Amino acid sequence: MASSYHIFVSGIPGTPEDWQRALSAPEDEIPPLDEGGQEVARRMHVDEKDVARGRLVAKLSRDRELKRAQVLGDAVDEILLGIGSSYYQLSAVLRNQATQLRWIVRLITPKGVKELEIPPELVERLAENRQEGKEQLRILVLGAVGREDLLSQHAS
Repeated sequence: MASSYHIFVSGIPGTPEDWQRALSAPEDEIPPLDEGGQEVARRMHVDEKDVARGRLVAKLSRDRELKRAQVLGDAVDEILLGIGSSYYQLSAVLRNQATQLRWIVRLITPKGVKELEIPPELVERLAENRQEGKEQLRILVLGAVGREDLLSQHAS
């Protein structure tokens, strides 16, 4: 599905799995440091390879969350397409607020812009392609856009 929304992710911490992958990555998979990264290594008195592996962790975690954001955004778009052309998605956003990750979906409705917080567990269920995740998201989206009247209709 072609996306009509923007994806933003920021401040994503690496998971233990990301660190394990980065620490065991062969040398040719470790991204080279730019001058800024080399300066960071010098100032911190650490090996440049350690800084580079840290940047690999950041890339791995960002790539993972971008994929989840795409799954979330596509699922929201599918719901909105089903209820009419008056509803659009602006963005799927992952924010790290004091180490608490929050998924925020911004929607344009006939009554203005609505922000909808999506629980991380729900995004995980969507990423696993679980049907209950899709139905829970449908309930949240329809409630946020004021179309609770459609909740009694079975999801398509």
